[in-house]
Amino acid sequence: MFRFFILSWFILMSLPVSATPGNRDLNASLSAHGLNPDSKTLVAKCESLWKSHVDDMHKVNAARLANNIDDVSHQIIAKLCFAGRDIRFYADELIDMGEPAGLELRLRGDALWNEAHRASLAYLPTERGKKLTMAAMKALTKGRPGRQREVQKISDQVSKGNLDAAANAFQAAEEDLWKEMLWIHHTQRPPFHKSFQELQQTFWNAWRSERKAANAENLKKILASQTPDLAAVSGQLTEAIASIGQTGSCQIDGSSATGPEAFRHFFEKWQTAHVGLIRCQGIYWALQTIGAAPNQGHGPWSETAAEWNTKMLAMLPELIVADASHATGNTAAGLYMQYLQTIAPLARRTPSSQLAAAVEPPLAQLLSSTPQAAALVDRYQRATNDMLTWRARLAAAQAKQRNESFPSLASQFAKANQSFDSYLGLFEKPGNQAITPTLRIVSPELLTVPVEKLLETQVRADDLTRIPGGGRFSLSAYRDRVFANVPATIDLAAPLADLQSDLLVSDTQPPLSLRASMALESAKQIDMRAIGGTIKNLYLESVIVRFASLPTAAAVLFPLSGLPSDGESQQRPLGMDQMMMRFDVMPSWVWHDYFVADIGN
Repeated sequence: MFRFFILSWFILMSLPVSATPGNRDLNASLSAHGLNPDSKTLVAKCESLWKSHVDDMHKVNAARLANNIDDVSHQIIAKLCFAGRDIRFYADELIDMGEPAGLELRLRGDALWNEAHRASLAYLPTERGKKLTMAAMKALTKGRPGRQREVQKISDQVSKGNLDAAANAFQAAEEDLWKEMLWIHHTQRPPFHKSFQELQQTFWNAWRSERKAANAENLKKILASQTPDLAAVSGQLTEAIASIGQTGSCQIDGSSATGPEAFRHFFEKWQTAHVGLIRCQGIYWALQTIGAAPNQGHGPWSETAAEWNTKMLAMLPELIVADASHATGNTAAGLYMQYLQTIAPLARRTPSSQLAAAVEPPLAQLLSSTPQAAALVDRYQRATNDMLTWRARLAAAQAKQRNESFPSLASQFAKANQSFDSYLGLFEKPGNQAITPTLRIVSPELLTVPVEKLLETQVRADDLTRIPGGGRFSLSAYRDRVFANVPATIDLAAPLADLQSDLLVSDTQPPLSLRASMALESAKQIDMRAIGGTIKNLYLESVIVRFASLPTAAAVLFPLSGLPSDGESQQRPLGMDQMMMRFDVMPSWVWHDYFVADIGN
């Protein structure tokens, strides 16, 4: 059963993210990470209940504030009460799963429940309210013996340790009680409700603790399945390096592979490991929220990612060194070109081009056995490096001019979500102690302000990488709780042709240096330093869910290095209330390493 669950979860990682609250649907629920197979169903139930009753909640609230509560049917008030109660029950179950959606849905359940009770209090003095009170008191008094028998049955279930059965029976019995108790004044309720409250105190916390423990066990199994084995991969890479040094090839998954093929294979293993570590970080945070991991710090995942970074940056270049130890003449020159083609699309996935810097000396060593090819590459580099440096400076200057009209996405996010006197945003008011983006009100209410402020505004998103495999979108690097989703169907034919011409590249003449290869490959892939554009859509997300259920295709959000600290305190866990935003941005201009270009939409 559990193996099937794990398989289902891995399939889930490749699927599109479900609807999340945003300008397209303010009333959508936060996405679930889905690490418990029941969580998405529970979220869907809560969302359906909310959407079915939110309009009535607003109508009841307006009537109550206008002192016209008797214009509202008492049945609508009752429906609000029970919808809120159901949402709260399901939301608590989600919270016990480590699902941040549960925290937000609990707020929605509270909103419905509290409005129903405020409305019932206002309704009681009306003529209809007085009749309801009389009928309720009669039914409550008559039903007392039956309720006591029900309390005893539930108590017996508790004594036998059947806490799930007891909780479900309690929920149903108390709902029947509230059908009448809603219509009497709260000062009249204790004689009817006291036995239920006392019963709940005997087992409710223990039941939830038992439920949390079961969920924690599942989360820990998934955590173990996602934790990459650095020793195993480095051992395989060591064997590959030795084999290439001896024979010029190695075995990968039962097939013979060249050095460049091995380089790509082990780079992809690194990428896969990094995705696993990001998910582990999110799962660890989820475990912390249910008390199943130490309630301090962020766990070992950043350190583990840094270890992978150090190990792979040191070992991958050794594949080139191994080839250089035996390759000569045309073989060495051919391998050099194959390595350029392999490394160029990969190198930008490491921050500050760390991989490019690490492989440059081995590439030069590979060419050392063929002086003619080495001299040709040297002449090519001297002919193009200064030109690329000049292009980079010009592009940076042009981008700087445009940046004045296109503030960073993170700064606009923070500004639009700042609290003021009548609004409790993700950020505190100016002058108050700074906090990370924290959810404190229901998301439909929260989003009304940023939606109005941010849609159609101009922003800049930095460090964009196309989703691998020719994806339709490029993603900006996750930073300061934001990232942008940008169409990759951008026509850069003209600036690309100019760059190719400056780099002396044609259909028959490829680039001869890694720097030139990376320049052209990044332009073709729509990997950009930044884009300036207009916000078309925005979506609220949980940080825990974004990390814990990161789709493989979205790995480009996080460059290969240590995990992003995102300014978080390393001593304070990241809770369910911690939020981020995803934006759809339509570009009007792009900043590539070596050019700036306007985009016609």
